[in-house]
Amino acid sequence: MRVFLWVMFAIFAGGVFAQAATPPTITADNVRSLTLARIVTMDTFTPAEAEHPPQPLSGWFALSPDGQYAATIVAGGTTVFNTADGRIVAQLVRRDPVELDRWSTAIDVDWSDASDHYALLLREGETNVVYVAGLDGTIHQQTAPAEYGMPVRVWIDAEDTGTVWIETIPDPSAEAPGGHNVVRLTVTDDATDGDPQAIPTGPEADFDSVVRIGRILPPRAITATFNGTVRLWDLQTGEVTAEVTLPVLPTFGRVNETNGEQFAWRDEFSEALHLLDFTTGEDRVIAPLHGEYVQALLLTPDADVILAVHRGYTPDITAWISATGEEIALGDYETSICSRVPDMIQLAHDGARLVIGCDGGFQVWEIAADL
Repeated sequence: MRVFLWVMFAIFAGGVFAQAATPPTITADNVRSLTLARIVTMDTFTPAEAEHPPQPLSGWFALSPDGQYAATIVAGGTTVFNTADGRIVAQLVRRDPVELDRWSTAIDVDWSDASDHYALLLREGETNVVYVAGLDGTIHQQTAPAEYGMPVRVWIDAEDTGTVWIETIPDPSAEAPGGHNVVRLTVTDDATDGDPQAIPTGPEADFDSVVRIGRILPPRAITATFNGTVRLWDLQTGEVTAEVTLPVLPTFGRVNETNGEQFAWRDEFSEALHLLDFTTGEDRVIAPLHGEYVQALLLTPDADVILAVHRGYTPDITAWISATGEEIALGDYETSICSRVPDMIQLAHDGARLVIGCDGGFQVWEIAADL
């Protein structure tokens, strides 16, 4: 039976690659002017051009490196909207190949460095499929080999736009469950089933480590041993690219997603906020946290500002100036679209947009336009 694939592209005025004015990059000089620029509510995802497409399942999303697009997880795939105006740019959704009254299950989504195409990992019945979709309407797909394990993450190679990577874990439901692997796939018109190449996942084979820091975007990964040895990994090679021993064990943090050279982190008890420079090995205490939980830490491209969102179980946004430790209260994020803690918080690689995803919609924070 041929499976119905529904793909809808709503092109906004001026062409799909038309660029809105990019707001200033967040820096130590202007961070005090970081403010809520717009809210994109869930009812935005029902454009006139579509027959009521699936709503986002949550506030989980992937932000393009330039911050202009956010790909949200919906039933059966993803919906992409423009963060500058909230309008839908593209959708890719698919029904289950067996139960046609159900949607397939979206697992993960990632953007290319060029921000003009994205990879979507879908569970379709008993099969995992990777789609690469361009904002110009092109679509390629490739099956993820079951023998390597169950895919849980996907990302596009920074150097080769036709190459996609997936990270797998053992599949308890499979006769041959596979393992912790990183698998390289070629996803182009001429890709074949013989293209995949797999290597063991370096962090999962590091038995000295007791923590793998969550929400570190691939291809990077960070682990820590009980004695505080922090390792920065390249998932595509399985190699450690930097190693530093810290005085206490880091359990949460965020790497600088622009260059991968700095790591903002807190300890197990949230006693202090630290900034580690992987290139020099220097670790500095930036400010005390007084035991307050932090949902998200983010670093600006020059690592001159550390942002914290949802600090101390409140909808608080705080900034610290890295050079001085000065703390700046930026106010609360909009709670009218958040009935719970935000699902996803990301800062664009260029540092110009902060996006917070909640169950009721998405909010975009930028430096005030009058600067």
